[in-house]
Amino acid sequence: MTLQGPVLPGAHSIERHLIDDELGWIIDLNEMNRKDCAEALLNYTHRATVPLPFVDWFSYHLSNFQYRWSWQDWNDCLEADALDNKFILAKEVLEKCMRFSYYERILEILPESHKRLQPAKPDVIYPMEDGTKDQVAENHEEFERARHFQALFQEKLAADAMIEELRVEEQTGEGPEFDSRAFSVFFAVLLKLASKSFSHNFAALTRYHKTLKHVVANSPTMQQTLLSTLYGCWRNNTQMMLILIDKLLKMQILDCSVVVAWIFDGEDAQQEHSRQWLWEMLNNSLGKLGKHVAKCKKDLETLKEAKQRKEKARKEKEAEAQGEGEGKDDEGGVANQLRENHHLGKQGGVWFHYLLITRVVRSPAALGQEADRRWRRATTRLRRRRWTARCSRREAEVEALADAQKRIFLDVLMKFASALTTRLQEQGDGAEKSLWYTFVQGRMRHVFLAHEPVIREFAVELEQQLVAKTDLDRRAIQVFAEFAALRA
Repeated sequence: MTLQGPVLPGAHSIERHLIDDELGWIIDLNEMNRKDCAEALLNYTHRATVPLPFVDWFSYHLSNFQYRWSWQDWNDCLEADALDNKFILAKEVLEKCMRFSYYERILEILPESHKRLQPAKPDVIYPMEDGTKDQVAENHEEFERARHFQALFQEKLAADAMIEELRVEEQTGEGPEFDSRAFSVFFAVLLKLASKSFSHNFAALTRYHKTLKHVVANSPTMQQTLLSTLYGCWRNNTQMMLILIDKLLKMQILDCSVVVAWIFDGEDAQQEHSRQWLWEMLNNSLGKLGKHVAKCKKDLETLKEAKQRKEKARKEKEAEAQGEGEGKDDEGGVANQLRENHHLGKQGGVWFHYLLITRVVRSPAALGQEADRRWRRATTRLRRRRWTARCSRREAEVEALADAQKRIFLDVLMKFASALTTRLQEQGDGAEKSLWYTFVQGRMRHVFLAHEPVIREFAVELEQQLVAKTDLDRRAIQVFAEFAALRA
């Protein structure tokens, strides 16, 4: 549901704190009775200023009460526009209910007159099997390829060998390495054979992870082909779509930027812009990217802390050695030193390896105090260089990831603003009240709310870009003003 009414009061105002306190009181007073709590929240005086995830909550509520509801009360949405709030609410609630239950159960609870709200049967779509005779004749080559790949899967062909099957036979120097049409058929057959369950899909993706990774690596076009094929097979099962795309992102087969581009610009996705699952996929992808960046940052901090601890321990050990004197290595100490020196010597070269061995074999008295100090400084410098290089590599990786994350978020928000501006220019002042405009603006608002901590990090740069882009209508970036007011 899109939000209506005034902007939520900023953090500087007393009204904002009053709203927070009142909501807290409602939840505390009704924590033992979910029904009373839900009624109190829905009857809250200032509910127009507070976003509530109503579809998620209501579908979960129905699942706890055997999906009993007075469905006749929703008759007025049966003839409504596809972007009407009531129609979207009813259809999305049933879509979510199917995730808690099963398809046949949803058909049982709905009256016969409510067929327009029925979700599609969540079966896999396999055009190579379900096609008509005319389609088979028209796409004879694809059908033959499908039979070929099916035979290879049944033979359990290795991932490396499957890569060779997807290569372009007569490859030119500038042409693509892999045939996108063959790859689409390959992936469709894979999805069909693994369609029995989630675990079958995961096993198939894991088995041919190397094949998928190699074919789509650094190729947005092939990743778009993969997404289009996935949509073609599982468009009637949005839960499967969400789970598989999440898995492909986790396996680093898909890039978040490609998923974002497909959502906004892909021909397949255009017809799904009124569906909640598509925007759920957008927020899931952005959230997964954010978690990955946060984990890398945490790993970097852990590495820096470990470096500091080792440096501190080294200094304490040197101070202790200076107080007690040197040259008192026992046999066990020599053995340990030899093992450590062997590892250091491999990184310091043959000459340094020779010095390390002579350091242990010959006594400090033979080498002299100066040589001993030089050896200690050399080993210390080598260890520092190793830690510094390791930290530098990790810092570069984190910086690149954070920069990519910022660019993706900026791209998403600019795409929203551009789409709203285009609609305002095409339809004039009345566009703001249209169902399409309020729906898309609501999805933009949701992105801001769902990823507020991340967007806050580069809010200044976002504001500069929005102001600098003079072709954007000021009304199209109203959501940013609402976002800025949250911490004003």
